[in-house]
Amino acid sequence: MLAHVLHVEDQPAVAALVRLELNQANLGVITVGTGAEALALAQEIRFDLILLDDGLPDIPGLLLCQRLKADPLTQPVPVLFLSGDPDPQRHIQATQSGAVGWLRKGELKAPLAERILAEVKLNRERHPRHWDWPPRQANSSTPHDA
Repeated sequence: MLAHVLHVEDQPAVAALVRLELNQANLGVITVGTGAEALALAQEIRFDLILLDDGLPDIPGLLLCQRLKADPLTQPVPVLFLSGDPDPQRHIQATQSGAVGWLRKGELKAPLAERILAEVKLNRERHPRHWDWPPRQANSSTPHDA
């Protein structure tokens, strides 16, 4: 695998399309449907990137991003929003909350996998020591894929 992505998405159809594209690009994907699941799993596994929907059922994506960036374990992991919200103000708020960017569902100008790999490469250059540690492993008895 070139990189491991945590995809936080509550719509199964969107999750399936994203999984298909990323798997075809040799990217590993674990999908969860809530912010609470994302926070817990991000503590267990060292992901290369978190792909985050803003409209989650339990916690706004912007708040989830802020929480991820406030935690020393998850702070170095880039967060990239993939959302259907067209409001340009949300894009600004996403970067203010610590995200590396905001992509709009259905309006991707380049393959999603390419953007993810570019962000992962940049982040590994910015935080090389974070990636030197052995990755944390998820409890194999807990299913996380949706």
